[in-house]
Amino acid sequence: MKKTLILYLFSAAGFLLLSGCYSSSEDDVTTVPKIDNSFLGGLVWANYTKTGAGGDGTVPTTNKDFVRCKACHGWDGKGLAGGYVRRSANTTRPNPTAIIGDLTVKMGLGTATEAEVWHDGSQTSGIIGRALNVEDQTMPNYSLAGGLTAEQVTGVVNFLNSGPKLTTYADFDITPNPVGYAFKGATNVATGATLYAANCALCHGTDGLDASVSGVTLDVYFASDGKYSEGFHKIVYGISNTIMTRVASGNLSGQQTANILAYIQDTIAPNYYKGGLVWANYTKTGAGGDGTVPTTNKDFVRCKACHGWDGLGLDGGYVRRSANATRPNPTAVTGNLSSKMGTVGVVGTVVAAEVWHDGSQTSGIIGRALDVEDQTMPDYSLAGGLTAKQTADVVAFLNSGPRITHHATLNIVADPVVYTFVGTSAATGQTLYTADCAGCHGADGLTIPIGAGGLGGYFASDGKYSEGFHKIIYGISNTIMTRKAMGNLTSQEAADILTYIQANLGTTFP
Repeated sequence: MKKTLILYLFSAAGFLLLSGCYSSSEDDVTTVPKIDNSFLGGLVWANYTKTGAGGDGTVPTTNKDFVRCKACHGWDGKGLAGGYVRRSANTTRPNPTAIIGDLTVKMGLGTATEAEVWHDGSQTSGIIGRALNVEDQTMPNYSLAGGLTAEQVTGVVNFLNSGPKLTTYADFDITPNPVGYAFKGATNVATGATLYAANCALCHGTDGLDASVSGVTLDVYFASDGKYSEGFHKIVYGISNTIMTRVASGNLSGQQTANILAYIQDTIAPNYYKGGLVWANYTKTGAGGDGTVPTTNKDFVRCKACHGWDGLGLDGGYVRRSANATRPNPTAVTGNLSSKMGTVGVVGTVVAAEVWHDGSQTSGIIGRALDVEDQTMPDYSLAGGLTAKQTADVVAFLNSGPRITHHATLNIVADPVVYTFVGTSAATGQTLYTADCAGCHGADGLTIPIGAGGLGGYFASDGKYSEGFHKIIYGISNTIMTRKAMGNLTSQEAADILTYIQANLGTTFP
């Protein structure tokens, strides 16, 4: 008979559901199918005491988080170098450290061993873990009573060495909050849309905003820090002791799951990478616009026209930018958003009402119609303005998106503006430039004639490092210079490249 199965993605605030159907007998609901051991390992990774993960179902009274491998290593196996970058220890929870917590090297090489999982003294380090009933933050000996079974340990090793991981399908930038996930390779939004419609829409709604079953909408869930790591794991491996089994979800592959998440990121959840494209020009189809080229107020389709590429208005790269008949003035007061924008690891306070300018914001100012030609702010909720998704993306961009001020100080008195990079490496930048930029721009930056003298001339112009950083990180809509095509560079990597350009391609400041 036909069984409708609901797939749960639990979080602290609620849970997500994906749905699918399959033909089965009545017994299929209660009988645990024989599954690939790496997929069992994924369930053990989440909580080894669950019967669905091969445990005995005993709920521990001490060290509760030590029954969850992910508590230290994260859902993605990267510890503090991944989705758990801002996760900290508490009295009973271990700290997902960047060194011992990050298993990237072992996962990539497939060299994890059973001894390293047991922590019974047989591993290379010879460390013998503590008893499981001792309440502290050190690693227990999982060979003791209440620990792991041999089958579970084998499953975890197989999970680490060969199980699907989000790291295969996405690059991470852990500097912004929330973590930036940039999907790569064969990951495809259109394919994800088809898979979402077949497996998710029944419970979440076609727009992901139906919370009647799950208790939380997808836009809210995936706006939280590190949730793409968690979501990927739970879709691929399922959740023990729920009806969200891997079988019920259609045995989705890692690639299929990545496609679904890429679609959610692009279409449903706030996405600061997309917000950066909206910031440049919201009418572009690549930014979620309809492609209509306005005949009036052309610069008002570009948030950067008033606020600058760096969000600092006249206090940043646009210090010598002035208004004209159709272009707004990037004032130092209303143009500078630094008091509201996020800083490194800290989320800003910008809200949708401040982007809309529809009268709902604190000031109560209602913007003009978009087809009126003047220099005042329009009401972007009107026809021809921003969509709700574009607005959410801009809010995410302002509150969390990477910007050059995270890596450089600006001297706007100097002409051109002087950018002093901090914590960057020209040597690293050279390696990145060779890999990601030289193919088009040439080793000397002269292949593409942007400005007088290629890149050297471009970056010698006033404020161009603010613009260049933005375009490297976010890409340019409707061109071949997409974020993905440039290698999904992190904020730090983009700053390293600019440091190299500044020092070696004729743009060093006196």
